[in-house]
Amino acid sequence: MNILKPTENDFNFILANLGEDIFIDNNPIKAVITNTTIKTDFNDKQISTLTKINQGDRIKYNNLYWLIISEVNGKRYDKYKSIIRYCNHIIGFKIDNQPVCIPVIIYGSTIGIKTNAFISVPENKIVLTMQHNEMTSKINISDTFTKWGRLYEVEGIDLTQSGLIHLHCIFKVKSNDIEFVCTEATDIDYKPWYIVIEGETELQPDSEYSYIAKIYDGSGEIHDYLNVVWSLDENANSTINSDGILTVHAEDMDIIIYATLTDTNVIGELLVKTQSEEISYSITGDNNISQGFSITYTANKFINGNLDPDAKFNFSIDYQGNNTSVATLSVVSDTKCSIKANSSIYYITLIAEDIDNGEIIKRENIRLKGLF
Repeated sequence: MNILKPTENDFNFILANLGEDIFIDNNPIKAVITNTTIKTDFNDKQISTLTKINQGDRIKYNNLYWLIISEVNGKRYDKYKSIIRYCNHIIGFKIDNQPVCIPVIIYGSTIGIKTNAFISVPENKIVLTMQHNEMTSKINISDTFTKWGRLYEVEGIDLTQSGLIHLHCIFKVKSNDIEFVCTEATDIDYKPWYIVIEGETELQPDSEYSYIAKIYDGSGEIHDYLNVVWSLDENANSTINSDGILTVHAEDMDIIIYATLTDTNVIGELLVKTQSEEISYSITGDNNISQGFSITYTANKFINGNLDPDAKFNFSIDYQGNNTSVATLSVVSDTKCSIKANSSIYYITLIAEDIDNGEIIKRENIRLKGLF
């Protein structure tokens, strides 16, 4: 091996023994990563590989993100070489109203680094260096993001370095906006965030149910510190409050529940169904009343087979063409009445009307009989 002018075969040997498995823009390659002799505020490293690389390529090495920050002018000694710099933060931007996590190199007094090789950064301003790709090219002047409890606004975009974007950002105000906490980059091969709503799907009318929304990024990581706005489909008579408590209206059969990540278009939905009520009735009491005596009758309402304790009825008598003096009706309670036989022999019908829905039930051919 000629150590002064190694060949590709020589470098293949080095790769096999000293090379590391890394990713460039999510594609696996083999490369040799070494320290540089250049002193900076950053822990820059040198990358050497047989795979073509370019300024702006993003490296994932040692579970950290790095950017190729220097120009790559073709192969030297049958390999590609360049300088990589560690991305010291991952910023959550809103792009197309979706959260996008982007690894960046931040320069600025806020983080204790006031300059880089190209830029002097004034107070209350920071510069974000990131890869120039399809997603990051959608960032515009006046876009904002939250970091360290501060709202920053993009006031300038520098595209002078191939493959890189430098965003000049200014601190606007202290912000109560929630920062998107990012652990993985999502700007390359973007996978959208999503929301899963959990709770009952088979509902009883006139009841309350509680729902929770779980927010996931494209990598499947949950973000339980974020808030959602609850809503229902526009045709629903039911209501849902800001805590996800649904009050079911009896008229609704199918309800769509929506949870929207605040200030984005990340929406989760859940279809729930209201079980139809099966209502039945009965009237209990003797079918014969002896003259001069009274019998008590009870009207019963059943919902899905269960006695409704809140049922209320209006009672009346159909005298079937007879004189109204043949029997006397007395209301005992919301569900009970008594009938006294004053004469005999006659037939009458007891009528009970459900006050809630107007349903009519009858006990027909009650016989008013003599004593003997």
